[in-house]
Amino acid sequence: HTRNWVPVRMAGYTKTLGFSILPAHPSRVVVTGFQLRTDTTLRSGPQLMPSTLSTPGRTEGSFASRITKLQPVNFEGINGDGTFNLQGLAVLEVPSKPRPSEGDDLVVDASYQPPTLYLYLNNHRPPLDPLSGKPLDPHKVGANSTIEIFKTTLGEKTMEHVRTYADDLIISPNRVAPISPDSFLWTNDHVRKVGFSRALSYIINNGNIGYCDSLGCKIVADQIGFPNGIVASAKPDQFWVPAMREGKLKLFEWKSDNKSLVLLEDIYLDGPPGYPADNLSLNKRTGAILATSVPNAIQSMTRHFPNFDHLAASTIHRITRNVGGEISGKKYDMEKVLEFDGVDFGAYSSAVEDSDRKKMWLFGVGCPLITVCDMP
Repeated sequence: HTRNWVPVRMAGYTKTLGFSILPAHPSRVVVTGFQLRTDTTLRSGPQLMPSTLSTPGRTEGSFASRITKLQPVNFEGINGDGTFNLQGLAVLEVPSKPRPSEGDDLVVDASYQPPTLYLYLNNHRPPLDPLSGKPLDPHKVGANSTIEIFKTTLGEKTMEHVRTYADDLIISPNRVAPISPDSFLWTNDHVRKVGFSRALSYIINNGNIGYCDSLGCKIVADQIGFPNGIVASAKPDQFWVPAMREGKLKLFEWKSDNKSLVLLEDIYLDGPPGYPADNLSLNKRTGAILATSVPNAIQSMTRHFPNFDHLAASTIHRITRNVGGEISGKKYDMEKVLEFDGVDFGAYSSAVEDSDRKKMWLFGVGCPLITVCDMP
């Protein structure tokens, strides 16, 4: 309970009984070991969301001028200006051989080659007139969202642009889940870019999941209540999807032979009625899924998103497979790991767990700080 924690100010960050609070940075792609994330300035964050995209509100300068770790190569952006409007990031690791030993200290021999990383980025581009190149009103036509694929090698300081995926079905991409270097799944949390029908996505189950490869894109699952941060499961070809409006987690299996999704599980997140999960992450060591939720949707909609100075309540659950669940009928254990009331801490939309270092990283599109938590 955050109300019982006493923050102590220290040089450069705040230490709060196991929590390191790090300042957010301007929009960029950041690489730290095997951890990658995109950052957006707090003020420009709400302006980059597809429903409120505002050209004047975006961070000034080209994308290349705002990153510090990965320099894009062969990426022109909008009209050659190099701009990039990031919301989400997914990574596909193509491992090298031999691999380094696992653990806190990596032991690398002379023959080791670092893995290749494919980066899949949600790029909510501002709409432009195709003839004049002038900006259009996003409130009238919506964002010109694409999914960009980049390629890099762990340890490199550049990322090479591979391809832009632009399709009429890529309406409001929330997050990408890679399948192969040139194929992926993605979630549309809305099925309309603007208007009253877009607002209906908050109250009816009309979101969907799409699939793209080098031949094109198609919808492979629909009638989902505001699908958000899709993530790969610990098992091959299985993907978890949080249905935020339904308070559920859905487990799908990918069928490569006919390029389709089959629903395996449809469970409430610590319910019913269930917590409205935003993003999920996989702990590859344990196979557990972390789900970050916004338990007070009204607070978030009316106070937090209009003004990021106001925090919002956040909850993190850990979902694990229940050993012997086939007998008991309870397939999954759901543990509430952390809960924030939105007063001193909160507004988190994602959590990532590092079992080796016993750390948990918390961050969000409207959160002014990155929180690093020491876990038992």
